[in-house]
Amino acid sequence: MNEDKALVGLQRQIYRETRHCHRPLPQILPWLVDRRNLDGAWKRVCDASGAKTPGPDGLTTCDLTRRKDRWLTELAAQLYKGRYRPSPPRWVEVPKEHGPGTRQLGILNVADRVVQAALKQVLEPILEPGFSPDSFGFRPGRSVPAALDVAVQALNGTPSQPAPFPYLVKLDVADCFGTINHQVLKTRLREHIGDEQALLLLDHIIQACIVRQPTFWRPAAGVVQGGSLSPLLCNLYLDPLDHELRRLSIQTANGIRAFRYADDLLLLARDRGLARRALSAARQTLSKLRQRMRRDKTSVVPAEVGVRWLGVEFAPIESASGHRYAYYVPRDKMPRMLARISEMTVLPSTRINPSAFDLGEWLESINEQLRDWRYSYLFAENARDVFREVDRHAFDRVGELLHGITGLRRRNLHRTYLKRLPRGFRTWQVQGRQLVVLSSLAPRAPFRLLHAPCWMQQPRRQPLAN
Repeated sequence: MNEDKALVGLQRQIYRETRHCHRPLPQILPWLVDRRNLDGAWKRVCDASGAKTPGPDGLTTCDLTRRKDRWLTELAAQLYKGRYRPSPPRWVEVPKEHGPGTRQLGILNVADRVVQAALKQVLEPILEPGFSPDSFGFRPGRSVPAALDVAVQALNGTPSQPAPFPYLVKLDVADCFGTINHQVLKTRLREHIGDEQALLLLDHIIQACIVRQPTFWRPAAGVVQGGSLSPLLCNLYLDPLDHELRRLSIQTANGIRAFRYADDLLLLARDRGLARRALSAARQTLSKLRQRMRRDKTSVVPAEVGVRWLGVEFAPIESASGHRYAYYVPRDKMPRMLARISEMTVLPSTRINPSAFDLGEWLESINEQLRDWRYSYLFAENARDVFREVDRHAFDRVGELLHGITGLRRRNLHRTYLKRLPRGFRTWQVQGRQLVVLSSLAPRAPFRLLHAPCWMQQPRRQPLAN
């Protein structure tokens, strides 16, 4: 049976059986240990980019593949009998994608990754339908491009009311994942879940992945970044903020709009007074959640000045139809993007045997980064120029790396690895895998940026047999 199809069927069943039920739900554990759910969780862990990264116990998914069925059966028994205990993660510091500094990521054991993925797959159809439509981060059917598109549409307004929001406020929750209060989070979970065994399991996971050690004056706080369950818990935790700002929007006759992607918020306001009122409401709600805003990233600015949000810069432009708003990839972001490519194309160190260096997998990892940038910036006004510069740098760097590993001269290197593409483009091809050329892909494809999760959609009817 197709694992994805089986999992969607289970999630559709959970959604239908719980959407009109009184909360908290008395029992969810049977769904958690359902083999369709565990098989789907295993597949997602194996498909993740860090599948081959060992956890604190040294195991990877490759080590467990041969005995996967028996291993999942044993894991299901441990979960059902309440014997499963998660292990503390291995912590690593990674650079922040936007701006200076680092963030702490937790690398989990394979068993803990599978359990967290399984919990997310069960909790998502239960929690997701109640989340605000103005929240976009880490939700099925939603994305960064969707958040940016909705924000631009709101800024441009309608023909009868162009530019209805002349003031913008960029908000950032300070150390959001690291300051999620455990007691508040457990209270939020208990509003939806009444299964004591499932709540105890969640409690064990939250405690094992504790980020900030409690003291007599500082309560336990933090959820691990790097776990598949943490973004869903973060959305549940910040949901009161979304609904408070949405209530204020209705109360002020749409005088404000608020959009959130994880811990990044963008407020649009009809005047400065409403902007300050929305700021105050956000600050008070976060205080109740025992969180706070970053002061250095909070200010009311005129819309024509522009603001940065989700890695792009909103700004007004003049067009044939008049004044409108759009967003750009900032100029100072390009050096960081090119540096990222350079970092990913460094020659293997002398401690690594070049013959053991898997060129195909390495090329695919670069492609994943290129596709992420394309997906995020496809609708930016300067996307074409950005993609051309990225393509040139990626082509040169990959060529240098291939030369360094193979030792081939330029002519032989081109003969072996160069691939001609339509419309005059060219790329490198290694083990049947081609380096992505962003400029050669279809521009500004008119696809829907927002859609309902697959488990919320009606299944297609099978045609009747003759």
